[in-house]
Amino acid sequence: MNPRIETLDLCAVKTTIATAGSGPVLLVLQGANHVEGWLPLYDDLARDFTVILPTHPGYTGTGPAPWLDHVSDLANYYLDFLEAKNLTGVHVLGLSLGGWIAADLAVRDSSRLASLTLVAAPGIYLPGCEPLDIFLRSDSQFIDDLFHSAEVAAAAKLTALDPAHEDQGRRQADRNARGAGAGWATARCRRGRRAGHLRRAGPGPQQPH
Repeated sequence: MNPRIETLDLCAVKTTIATAGSGPVLLVLQGANHVEGWLPLYDDLARDFTVILPTHPGYTGTGPAPWLDHVSDLANYYLDFLEAKNLTGVHVLGLSLGGWIAADLAVRDSSRLASLTLVAAPGIYLPGCEPLDIFLRSDSQFIDDLFHSAEVAAAAKLTALDPAHEDQGRRQADRNARGAGAGWATARCRRGRRAGHLRRAGPGPQQPH
């Protein structure tokens, strides 16, 4: 399926948006890896939904976002995104980092949402659930953490731990570091702090200090 591509100029950032399918609106917020292109998963979802897949501000093709310091800034951005697109009754699917953004978004203002689905979302404090520090995990342990199925994790290791993919691994580690930096900044920020151009404020999901 070939999605429709458009550009939205919002909050001084030009965001690329891919849209396909028909039916209720499903906003997909991607993870830190931010895989470029339209994945088969989105084709499956587009059978029942109008899938909207934006590029996060600060990622490839969007240009700089000087106001972006915290995950909460992205949550506020997507609230403005929903308003700018005049979208209501929206189903939100957050993948990894996108799940963190989606949870923060829903805490701040859920009036335009119909449902919230979080997949492998970090940044959410659950009583009795010990948070993992990805920088203290070996590459093999990190892959085990990502998958419920040991068989799937073993298959992923065949590629991820192959020396031929060492450069790709270094790039992934760099993305993880940048994502973790944004997360730590969120935990440090003062309650109520927000980017200057955004109207909404308030604490989102945070891990305990």
